[in-house]
Amino acid sequence: MVSNAGWGVSPQQDTEVGPRLKDERKEKLKATFREFDRDRNGYISREELAVVLHKLGRIDPGDIDDLLAEADTNKNGVIEINEFVDWLSGGSSDGNIIIEYGDALRPIFDAIDQDRSGVITQKEFVECHGILQGALSLNPMEDEKQDHPVDIFKLGEDAQKAFNLLDDNDDKSINFAEFARLLKDPIVQSGISAEDLAACTKKLSQSLHGVFRGIKMAEEGKIREDQPWMLANLVTELAEATRGFQETIQKNSLSAAEGDPMQQTKWMRAPEGLTVSGMKRMHMRRLPLNMRLVESSSFDVLCIPTPGPVQDSEDAVWIAEVARKLKYVSGAERTEERQYYVFDRNEGGWNLDERTDPSKYFVTVLRGLPAELGVFYILQTNADFTLEICWDDIKRSLIAAVDMGWLSTEGRIQVEEYFEGKVAEDISKEIQKTSKKPLAQESLERRVQVYMGSKMILRPRMVMAVLSRLNLLKVNPTWKMFMSEA
Repeated sequence: MVSNAGWGVSPQQDTEVGPRLKDERKEKLKATFREFDRDRNGYISREELAVVLHKLGRIDPGDIDDLLAEADTNKNGVIEINEFVDWLSGGSSDGNIIIEYGDALRPIFDAIDQDRSGVITQKEFVECHGILQGALSLNPMEDEKQDHPVDIFKLGEDAQKAFNLLDDNDDKSINFAEFARLLKDPIVQSGISAEDLAACTKKLSQSLHGVFRGIKMAEEGKIREDQPWMLANLVTELAEATRGFQETIQKNSLSAAEGDPMQQTKWMRAPEGLTVSGMKRMHMRRLPLNMRLVESSSFDVLCIPTPGPVQDSEDAVWIAEVARKLKYVSGAERTEERQYYVFDRNEGGWNLDERTDPSKYFVTVLRGLPAELGVFYILQTNADFTLEICWDDIKRSLIAAVDMGWLSTEGRIQVEEYFEGKVAEDISKEIQKTSKKPLAQESLERRVQVYMGSKMILRPRMVMAVLSRLNLLKVNPTWKMFMSEA
């Protein structure tokens, strides 16, 4: 677990880029909280929660109670603002699906709920199920699979059986909360945005409305016997919209699993010559300091590869954000405006990023990184892209990961306690070899802290293996081989 290898890289300061990944989302959630908190008393009561949820559709009292219990972590009967933000930030909660994706799912629900009763009745569901089955069977695709991975209407099942599977409370109807939960797993797995989901649900709902109108017109004799093509065209459009809806979510799911240009699941090795220390030197030459006025300076740095068609690690374009902190002789402190650089080994290494808005681009790339690779790049940056990183820099990296939203504070503490436990175990074993008397707990803890602060050196991949072993981040082939040693 530990090594006595030397370490020559100066410790980095805690990164400052993290809060920007979370603040935008948090501010939106806080604004939503204020919409829920109608009396402005600082919390959301059950009654206030019910008022907002009923705007999305009929919500059963039991569903409201379940959602309140899901959000109210301190069990005081109301939802406070921090609970609200945590509740909807998780992505996989029922509340997140119903509230954040409610507007996107509403058009499909309304299209099926033809009598506007606020629920999808058994009759309405069976009719819609049959229409969708018929549309797809009349417009088959040569390579189409029978059991589509994204099938909220269970089209591979008998209509009645499908309805029973979706009717959670067995009341012979599907309310909006139940309907939203139908898409919970596909939405979470795909990572699709509410805006993108709304775009494909809009088309599907319009096609459903069109077919229902066509059927009604045919029943009323408004479509003549020599005009069957009118209804056939509507059915064809519905089949295309259904497939488009399914494929959009499936495509996002595959992107999240396999990696697309903005969702990199492949670890990019830094090209030869890329070093953080080299970039710092270039930054100092570009923006020199008056050392008669400046007592000391430190850097916050993060280097990441950019998305794009080039997949060879040696040819990948890397970008970096640098924030220099200055402490003046007078005692004043200041953090300079962030600077952005691009590494191009064919152009002599690091150069100033001359994009129109390099800050916006950098944050966009950050948002596209899977959490596990984002944390790995933080560790690699703080290790100056060497094979070793000291304990102080590991702790700084974990704090930065929390700031980014890629790791929870509880997870960070869990990792630190894990390593402390391993070192304590190693030290205890060494003492037992030379002395039969075990160390007092206080003495052991002191030795652990001294060792970790001065001698503990790890590979960044070993740190990632521990994070994965503790189920805090996904396993990546880059560090999978270290899992057995973690």
